Amino acid sequence: MKLSDLKYITQDNIDEVHINVTSADMFSEVSDFNTHMLRMQRKRVSFLRDYGFMLLLNIILTPAGFLGLNKDNSLIYRFGGERVTPCFLMILAFAAVFGYFIMYRKSYEWTVGALITGVILIPVNYIFVLNTAVNGIILHLMQKIDSSIKDEAGYPHFAQLKTSYIRDEENAEEGGMDDAELAYSFDKFRIKPEDDMGMLAENDIGEIKK
Repeated sequence: MKLSDLKYITQDNIDEVHINVTSADMFSEVSDFNTHMLRMQRKRVSFLRDYGFMLLLNIILTPAGFLGLNKDNSLIYRFGGERVTPCFLMILAFAAVFGYFIMYRKSYEWTVGALITGVILIPVNYIFVLNTAVNGIILHLMQKIDSSIKDEAGYPHFAQLKTSYIRDEENAEEGGMDDAELAYSFDKFRIKPEDDMGMLAENDIGEIKK
């Protein structure tokens, strides 16, 4: 459901998360819109789930790969002798580059994520082949979901519209909604201090005794 498909709902309504319904057709469109937003929210939850899993995986495996360094599983360590500093700097570089492109720029191209992971981390430790493969797979799933929802109205939060029903008689369309219910104020029910005697009236006491 694109914004151009909507007759009554505008971008301002979506930004304000509110619309005043003045006709039956508008009511129908808002109902369909809110139902669609619920479906889009479910897709967004799937996207965020994959996103969180990818971050958790890298947070766990990256330190593990660094702690498991030895001359047999690291090109940098092998060529750098006993110095571990270059490997540590490479991991920091991966965190910075991956964070910039994937988290900041929101580039979910699986080829970009896999390339960043592979080129920077695999020379540090061969175990990062796993990071490269998993990052590529998860980013592919994320990109598929993002591509299916990014052109939808309400992207990226897909908030449902709250409705009001204040009738505009001058600009109302035919077949409009019924007049809105009157707004009640607490003042209607509040006992004014000058009317509250602090005791029951005599006729009220008589009714209670009966």
